[in-house]
Amino acid sequence: MTPPNPAPKGDPPDWPLVERQAVRAVILDPQNRVLLLRCAAGDGGPPFWITPGGGIDPGESEDETLIRELREELGWSLDPTNLGPCIWTRTHTFPWPPKGVRLKQHERYRLCRPTDAQPVLEHHRTPDEVQVLSGHRWWSADDIERASSEGERFAPRAFGQQLRVLISRGPPARPIDVGV
Repeated sequence: MTPPNPAPKGDPPDWPLVERQAVRAVILDPQNRVLLLRCAAGDGGPPFWITPGGGIDPGESEDETLIRELREELGWSLDPTNLGPCIWTRTHTFPWPPKGVRLKQHERYRLCRPTDAQPVLEHHRTPDEVQVLSGHRWWSADDIERASSEGERFAPRAFGQQLRVLISRGPPARPIDVGV
């Protein structure tokens, strides 16, 4: 096991900036609900909900990364043929306390419709994931929009609207930038 990183010096805005490529899964069940993970905010703010996924390691393809991340975060062994097209993109910068850096992350969101898959959490997670992920839930677009109006946070912020468009129109011909 890797020893924990020392506490970074200064406030998150003073932490080094690291750019990385990442891939995430928009996992839809037969009822068009999306699986989201509850994530601690790196800035000490309230937690928020994200899709499973993460950074692409050197030498990994997008497919390899997504299959690894779904295994780590959800306990799934997924066949690459279950991975769909890239539907969304976004770039954002955020503090990442497990490494004491600010990540400027360039994300690609892939559509995924597994059959009969239920998450088996906390059995395969990395130490960083254990530190920041605290639960999961299947959400409908209505649930997300209602929870957003009540103060829950989602990434991307307009997740409910984007999900509604995806469900009604299907995957776009080209990935859509969904903003922060």
